[in-house]
Amino acid sequence: MSWSRALVVGVLVALAVLLQSSLLARLPLPGGDPQLLVLLVSAVAWTYGPNAGMVTGFAGGVLADLTPPSDQPLGRSVLVLVVVGEIVGLLRRRPSGIGWPLFVVALATVVAGFGAAAVGAVLQQPQLPWGRLTGAVLAAAAYNVALAPFVLPLVGSGRRTGVSSRTLGPAPIRGLAPVRRRRRDPSVAGGSLDRSPAAGGAR
Repeated sequence: MSWSRALVVGVLVALAVLLQSSLLARLPLPGGDPQLLVLLVSAVAWTYGPNAGMVTGFAGGVLADLTPPSDQPLGRSVLVLVVVGEIVGLLRRRPSGIGWPLFVVALATVVAGFGAAAVGAVLQQPQLPWGRLTGAVLAAAAYNVALAPFVLPLVGSGRRTGVSSRTLGPAPIRGLAPVRRRRRDPSVAGGSLDRSPAAGGAR
């Protein structure tokens, strides 16, 4: 990832944290809230690999833990998002098609939700009842899957053109060039042979 792309990702991380804490936390959405930071880390890991995903998760987790009104200890979001970045980065080379990245986003959201609850339980923090927690995690996964077709191309746009991208999948493997068709000789087009006098012979 180049410095310019890293700067764009950093801006998106800051924007995701601000929207999550100031807007989405106050909207009365049914079931729960979309987890924008989890979705963004997943998009970065899907596009650039596990290392970029873990770095983004670390930076986003620190920012999320320090942004008011967060009252959780520093490191809880960091641990969860780093794990999410690694998992998504490792799964990105599996079956192709639009269904697989959406499944990976849903899986990452579920892992993040229950992972954060597990870390909170270890730290003896107040937790939602498991019934409500499961509903909130599944609702967040559904919201993230709905937003993924917009966020994944946005993050992956700079990988190819720097402006836009028309694919949800990672970049093609280097070294595999498209097969070019051989141009047919007009003299033998349609299966006809050369009818020149030299080729025709004596009659």
